[in-house]
Amino acid sequence: MSKTKTTDGLSLEVARLASLVEQQQQLIDDQRDRLEALEVRDVHTVDASSNGNGNGNGKSRHSRRELLRLAGLAAAGAAGAAGVTALQSLPVAAANGGNFLLGQANTADGGTDLTPTTVTPAPTNGSLFEVDGSTSPAGAVNATNPFYRAIRGVAPKTVGGGPSGVGVFGSSDAGAGVIGSSATGVDFWAFNSGRFLEAAQPAGSPTYQGGVFDTTLGAWTDFELIRDGNGIVWVFLPPSLNGANVGPGPAPGGTWIPLQPGGQGGNGAAGVPDSRGALFTVVTTTLLGNQGSDGATFLDMMPDATQGLGGGPNLVMNIVPAFNCLAILTLNADLYTNIAGVNQDIGIYVSPSSAPQNIVAWKESGGAVANGPNAAFLNTVFPMTRGTTYIVRAKWKANQATNATIRAGAGPFPAGSGLYNVSPSRLTAQLIVNP
Repeated sequence: MSKTKTTDGLSLEVARLASLVEQQQQLIDDQRDRLEALEVRDVHTVDASSNGNGNGNGKSRHSRRELLRLAGLAAAGAAGAAGVTALQSLPVAAANGGNFLLGQANTADGGTDLTPTTVTPAPTNGSLFEVDGSTSPAGAVNATNPFYRAIRGVAPKTVGGGPSGVGVFGSSDAGAGVIGSSATGVDFWAFNSGRFLEAAQPAGSPTYQGGVFDTTLGAWTDFELIRDGNGIVWVFLPPSLNGANVGPGPAPGGTWIPLQPGGQGGNGAAGVPDSRGALFTVVTTTLLGNQGSDGATFLDMMPDATQGLGGGPNLVMNIVPAFNCLAILTLNADLYTNIAGVNQDIGIYVSPSSAPQNIVAWKESGGAVANGPNAAFLNTVFPMTRGTTYIVRAKWKANQATNATIRAGAGPFPAGSGLYNVSPSRLTAQLIVNP
């Protein structure tokens, strides 16, 4: 009886172990299939005598590392239920030379290149590599933080100084390095700091045709912006005919227009260089006067000392243009003399310049009657070079040697408000880009 029980017990144990071995063998086969589906096939190791598949049974040969892994799996199978758990939780990883595994963190210490097999690849989606995040199992994803990203590029900060790494880098020999497209949203979004950097190009208008003409649509896709060495931003206007854009024509095939820097400069006070903007102006409502002109020398327009007024000169500007420019200089004043027969000459002084007495422009006003104001307006165009300090002053003289007093400023207004409230005398410089 005892012998029968022992035999039955051994039979049951053998059956249990056989079933376990069968289960382990099935798991090993499953793991082998997984590994073979993921391994990189090396066409150079194919054994022609093995049905063209390397081992004669439709399977590719394993590397030594993979065989060791399979051996480890077999050993794990012999360990029983614990081995089953280990096999079922087989870790997934990819290293240099391995496969890229979806849904897993992939690590490597070398670059990965994807190169087309033909000179002009033509994939159905127009891309050599594409990540499509346009659909989501959960439906539309709101643009919150963190919002959905189809592709995200993250680069580390450069060690030891210098610029940081580049999250996404696009390069093209003659086409567009990076293109962003949105049906109704923003094509390009400077999301965080808002900074946008352009490499400086040679100073002046670009010599090539800008823009991109879509031959399929027969239209210009957009305009082009570029910054030159003077810091001037140029915008490309496509070629047009009767106000309508047309296809590319003979060179230059369009027009590059400089975007004029705007804003007003500082008060233009003497000794205060200011190149923040494109418009500089100074004005005074104080009565100006000069007595005893020699008729030849231009002097600063000063408050009328014969009336006890002091201070000045007030019509002086220091300009340091930030770009090569043409300065449109203007001077206006109400001029008269305290006696008849003596005219007044106003002039615009610019230093440095090559003009006599640095008077780059002047204008004579009449003096047929005593104390009869004439509204005089003088303007000229003077080229300025970026980074150069220019002193611009309003100057004047009588048209002849005289002891008379020439004056600027009519009024006052309102009546009786004093000689600091006469009609204004103004000196202005407007800077226009001149590449």
